[in-house]
Amino acid sequence: MKPMIEHNENRGGYFHILKRSRSHIRVRAYLCAVGVLIYMTGCSSTTRVVHSADPVAPLCRTLAAESHEALEDQMVRIVWRSQWRTNQKEVTKREEILEHSLTRFFDTDFCLPVRSIERATDYDLFDIIRKWTADSDGQSDVLILITIQEMGPRLICLPSPILWVGQTHVAFQMQILGKETIRNQSPTHRTLFEGRLEQQTGGPFQLRSTDWIQPELERALRYFFYGRE
Repeated sequence: MKPMIEHNENRGGYFHILKRSRSHIRVRAYLCAVGVLIYMTGCSSTTRVVHSADPVAPLCRTLAAESHEALEDQMVRIVWRSQWRTNQKEVTKREEILEHSLTRFFDTDFCLPVRSIERATDYDLFDIIRKWTADSDGQSDVLILITIQEMGPRLICLPSPILWVGQTHVAFQMQILGKETIRNQSPTHRTLFEGRLEQQTGGPFQLRSTDWIQPELERALRYFFYGRE
């Protein structure tokens, strides 16, 4: 009977070792999974989609070419408006951030001198264009119209180990008009650029607040006008 006892003891020891090995494998797998999740949490990426019939070259290059070819001491007038979706939250806060961001960008980081930055509504936008076109004082030869449509955080839930993706979403339309006078007649305008940009920045397990809006909007504007971030 003694050999049987010894055999059982050895067998128990083998399974004990196997159990410990499996336990270590589970721990290592768990630690690896945690490490991957932590790594992915810190990673973010940016995607941009531009819809435009015009070549999407840096717009400052287009404006500079316009200045050298037809205009001297070119001045720019910025007009912006918002077109939020019907269920948009915190509209007042977003518009405060928007106004501050546009003022900061065009006053400190723009390639041409800016005459004014002002807000318009859907009702007076065409009136602004009409008056600007008829204005022959030469103080603003380029009009930049910006229509903000989306600006804020977004949370996307996924049916996978990556439970959610947090993003900052920025979307706006832009139209750039240049003034010209043909054969000493009344001034008219032509479209230098017209397009729409949609930008999304974020990553897995990120939670983004409205504090991310300003830097992301300025990144989108730098991309449009300078071709860089």
